[in-house]
Amino acid sequence: MIINESLHLYSTFLNAQSALQS
Repeated sequence: MIINESLHLYSTFLNAQSALQS
């Protein structure tokens, strides 16, 4: 589903953000 793909991309984005903030 498109929603599932969007959630995957969003979680990847959040992981990148938290990695930058650390």
